[in-house]
Amino acid sequence: MLTIAGERVYSCRRRATERGSVSTVETVRRLLSSVTADALCDACLAAACAINVIQIRAAIDNLFKSDRAFHRGSLCASCRRTVPTIFYRVDADRRNRRGAAAQ
Repeated sequence: MLTIAGERVYSCRRRATERGSVSTVETVRRLLSSVTADALCDACLAAACAINVIQIRAAIDNLFKSDRAFHRGSLCASCRRTVPTIFYRVDADRRNRRGAAAQ
C-alpha cells in the first residue's frame, strides 16, 4: 500500500489476468498514472508493488524509453526524501489531442 500525504493511495500487487500476470512495467505504469503528478522514488514503488528495486529500475527505464508522459523529479511524495523520482504527467498538447478526438 502506498501512502501519500498520510492518505492510502494504491497497492499495485501484481494481479493475475486471463493470460497470466500483468507485467512489471504495466503495473508501474498503472500505479503512476493513478497518482498523476505525484513523484515517487524507486524504494516506495518497489514496496507498493512488492518487488525488488532492481526490477523497479528496469521498469522505470522502460517507461522513460517508451512514453514521454513519464518525467524525473527529486522529492518523493510518499517518503518525503529528496531522491531521484518518477512521475506521470499528461502534457497539454496530449490532452488537447484526446479532447479533439472525443468530439
